[in-house]
Order: sequence, then structure tokens, then C-alpha cells
Amino acid sequence: MYTTDPADSRPIDLSILIPARKAEHCLEETCARLHEATSSYRDPGSFEILIASNVGAYDADGTPGLAADIASRFDEVVALDTPGLPGKGAALKWGTKMARGRVIAFVDADLPFEPEFLERASRAVERGADLAVANRRLAESRLNLRRSPLSPGFRRHLLGRAFNRVVRALLPIEGTDTQAGAKAMSRRLAREAFDRVVCPGFLFDIELFLCAAGAGLRVVDLPVTMCHRADKSTVSVIRLAANVAYWLARIMLRSLLGAYSGARFVTGVNMETETTT
Repeated sequence: MYTTDPADSRPIDLSILIPARKAEHCLEETCARLHEATSSYRDPGSFEILIASNVGAYDADGTPGLAADIASRFDEVVALDTPGLPGKGAALKWGTKMARGRVIAFVDADLPFEPEFLERASRAVERGADLAVANRRLAESRLNLRRSPLSPGFRRHLLGRAFNRVVRALLPIEGTDTQAGAKAMSRRLAREAFDRVVCPGFLFDIELFLCAAGAGLRVVDLPVTMCHRADKSTVSVIRLAANVAYWLARIMLRSLLGAYSGARFVTGVNMETETTT
């Protein structure tokens, strides 16, 4: 486990980030599935899986210990402790600073999508896209959810659709699925965009889309198969409701002030010449 820049800073093809908090029920299976799937597409040593443990100071959470144990058993898996405030955005912001990949992808700890999606998304970036995102609203996407009002997964799905409509009405965002927990982007885009991201929680995605729109970058929506494995989630809608209003208001103000516009991003990925900085 490391918490500062790793000694081996040589660039590799792909970094997969997993923000993890209260993920003891799913993290080991997720890492095993990601490692197996990525190994079938990538050579050994050409990719890494970074577990960015995102534990609050008062959480009774065994995720960091489990992450370290998993990392001890897989050469390509690295465990990170995220400093500062807890939150998905904070974990990914730190993870991008630690990642060595020319392409940086991320996925939720419960891996709600088929693992091969990250390979499709990373290949899209290697072919010139600036940001490749999972879009559950595309006609080609498949959602394997129990369609019942009693199903937490289905309720979250409906809330997500409603939330996206609100976001698109309030902010200059065209994407119809901002909150899907699987995306890939170039290394430099990830680092520069996260330099502008201020939300430590799950609304960081909105800021990424605003950065991309502000710089005129190419965003590619990809169909995805959602494989909802459990109704358990680390996101509490009630607990985060007030934060949603606060962060939406703050992001709107930052957008009006031009915080996400005019960025001089280096777009795409040149696999021959790009080096780490």
C-alpha cells in the first residue's frame, strides 16, 4: 500500500480506479472479476487496478484492510489510502494523481456493469475520444433490474433518470446519463479536470461533464449492460439529499463564473509519445 507517488512511475496503458467505502461485501469479487477480464485483453504489467479506500474518520470500515489484502495477492492491484474528506469524488481525485495509466478508467466498487465495458471505453479513448462514458439511457443498453417499486435498485434507477433531467435543465450538459459509475478518459484530461473538481461526493461527475463541455472536448456515450448484483448501496438518498441541493447550487455558481470553461486540455491519447509528468 502507498499513499504518495509510487516509486515505479513508468507509464502503462491503463489504470482502473475503484473508489471503495463500506465495500467489504463486494470488493474482493469485483477485483477478481476486473483482473480476470482485463488480463484477457491486456498484457501483464500493462494495466493496474487502484483501490482508493475512501473511509471517513469515524467509520467502522474494514475496507482499507481488505484492499491491502487483495493487493498482496494480485501483482496489478494497488491499495491507496485517500487523505482528506471522505467521498467518491475525493477518492477519484486522489487516485488520478497516483495512477500511471495513459488511459484512466473508473468503476463503482460493486461493479454494476459488465467488466468488459471498461475495455471498450479505454479503447475508445485510445482511438481519440476525450471522455468515454457508460450511458444507461441508450437503446442498446440493457438494465438487468428487478422492476418493482419495492426494489432499491429500481428506485435508484428512477431517481437517477429524474435527477439527470434536473441537471440538464440547470446546467449546460447534454449527456443523458451523468451519474453512471463507469467512465474512461485520457490521463491528462483526468488530471486537469480533477484539478477543477471541488465536490468530494458523487456529484463530481457533473463537474467532469462541465469541464469537457467548457473545453469543447469529444465525449462518447457507450451502451452498457447493467448487472445489478445486490440492492445494497453505499449511497443513502436521505442522508445525501441536503448535500445534493448544496452542491448543485455551488456547481451552478462556479459554472456561471466560468470555472469549467476555457481549459487548455490535451485531448485524446497518443500511445507513442505521451509520458507521465
